[in-house]
Amino acid sequence: MANVVALRVNDDGSLSQLQDGDDLLVDNIERKASSGNLVIGSLLGAVELQLGSISSEVAVLGDLSVDGEVVGDLSIGSGNLISSRLIGHDAEHNEGNSGTAIAFSFDTYQNVRVTMNGNCTATLDSPPAGVTGKFQIKVLTGAGGYTLSFSTSIFWINDDTYVATTTASKVDFVNLYWDGSQWWGQYSKNFPTS
Repeated sequence: MANVVALRVNDDGSLSQLQDGDDLLVDNIERKASSGNLVIGSLLGAVELQLGSISSEVAVLGDLSVDGEVVGDLSIGSGNLISSRLIGHDAEHNEGNSGTAIAFSFDTYQNVRVTMNGNCTATLDSPPAGVTGKFQIKVLTGAGGYTLSFSTSIFWINDDTYVATTTASKVDFVNLYWDGSQWWGQYSKNFPTS
């Protein structure tokens, strides 16, 4: 690749070279060439790239490849996210001990875990508007003998409501699907911890 220097147009009309740590603001750019690539990243070091403005959107025609991490939300719109690699989620979120009541919120995490330490009633907060998807609760039975019930309406597979394993040191998985208005659930029980 040829050497490339990133330049910025200053308020007085003069040009200056971007330095590490500078922001590069890009707006109203069209690629006119019929071939070639626009590479942004390693040439600019730690520079932040902002495309468009708060009131606009950036359209990518063709393939978008990100080597690194996307910070913030990436909206696919009505398209599909297709990958030949595994798409993972953030680390499993530890809700800690159950107590006698717990509310699960899936605004940030899709996989949560709770350790039972009392007979508990759980509620499920609705995900943000426009979100559907799969969510999982890993239930650690702790010392055993505790119950876990859901006050939120869940349509369980075969109309068979989840009842927590009461044996000590076991693991249950409660798998949920939110369709935008209703929770659907199934579960797997009595896994060993070692």
